[in-house]
Amino acid sequence: MGMDPDNELYDSACELLAAAQRLQRAAAGGEDVARALPATLGCLEATLAALRKATVTLRQDADAADELGALGDALGDAERAAERARAAGARSLQASA
Repeated sequence: MGMDPDNELYDSACELLAAAQRLQRAAAGGEDVARALPATLGCLEATLAALRKATVTLRQDADAADELGALGDALGDAERAAERARAAGARSLQASA
């Protein structure tokens, strides 16, 4: 028997929060994270894209469609910002090599 969809959705959001908190701790504890920055930002970019797509799906089932649309737009903006930051980090690494 599968997991209740409500619980699965909430549990997935909790796992995402826990991962973000681990990322925050790793960033705060790392003295030299420059080499990992482009790959990390690429992963964040992909995560933001997945979250943006999830808001589209959630929007179909929610009463707060307008708010979820605005959230999806903000996630799209963040996704593009992560891509630009990743590219800048990669250029910086290449220049210092």
